[in-house]
Amino acid sequence: MAEEIALLPLKEVKLCAGLSTATVYRMMAKDAFPKPRKIGAK
Repeated sequence: MAEEIALLPLKEVKLCAGLSTATVYRMMAKDAFPKPRKIGAK
């Protein structure tokens, strides 16, 4: 069976992880946090 992937908005990610926006982006830059996934062609 295929594994479902939950896509969360940044606001929800910050609440769940207990991190600020700047910290989330800083961690993404260091590959310590998953980068956002693009949905669709744009």
